[in-house]
Amino acid sequence: MTSVCFCGIDGSGKSLQANILNTFLNKMGKNTTLVHLFSEKSTVISKSHDKFIVKKFIGFIRRIPNSFLISPIKIFLRTTNAIIDSWVTYFSNLKKYKDRVIIYDRYFYDILVILASEYPRFANVIISFCRFVPRPNRVIILDIMPEKALSRKEGHTLERARLLCKLYYLLSRKIDSYIIDGNQSKEYVAERIQDSLGRLFYDAKPAY
Repeated sequence: MTSVCFCGIDGSGKSLQANILNTFLNKMGKNTTLVHLFSEKSTVISKSHDKFIVKKFIGFIRRIPNSFLISPIKIFLRTTNAIIDSWVTYFSNLKKYKDRVIIYDRYFYDILVILASEYPRFANVIISFCRFVPRPNRVIILDIMPEKALSRKEGHTLERARLLCKLYYLLSRKIDSYIIDGNQSKEYVAERIQDSLGRLFYDAKPAY
C-alpha cells in the first residue's frame, strides 16, 4: 500500500489537488482510493461514534469547561483517540487496499493542528504527537496566504486562519514533508506535486 496525504487550511486547495492527482495516477495505470478523512465514518473509530455510549462520552468530555487542570486531560484524551484511530485505520486500509494508492484529502496531522488551534498554549506539545501517527509515503502541505484562503472558502476569521497557517508551518518542521505554494495556479501546484512524488510510484516501499 502506498499513500499520499494533503494537509493545509481550508481554501488551500487540498480537495482540488487530491482529485487532480487521483486522475493523474489513474492515467498512469495506478489503482487509487481517494479518502476525505473528515467525511462521515471515513476512519475506523469514527464509525463507532454514533453508538450511544461512545457518543455520550464524547459529548461529556467536550462539555467540561477548560481549566489549568482539565485542559491537559482533554488534550491527552483527544490526541490519544487520534493516534489510536490513525493506527487502526492504517491496518484496516492495509488489508483493504493492499495493492492500491490511497490519497488522503486531509490526514490525522490536520486533526492535531485543529486541536492545537483550540489550545494555543499547548500547540507545540500537541503537534509533537504527529511522530506517533503512521507516516504516509508522501506528506504534502499546501501553504497559502490566509487572506487568499479565505477568499476561496469562508469559515474562519482572519485571525484564526493566520494561526492555522503558523501551526501548519510548525507541523512541517516536525515531519518529513513537502511544502508547496498554494497561492499559485492549480496547474503550477499540480506540477510541483507530481515533481515531489519523484520515483515513489516506480519503486515505492511503505514508509510506516
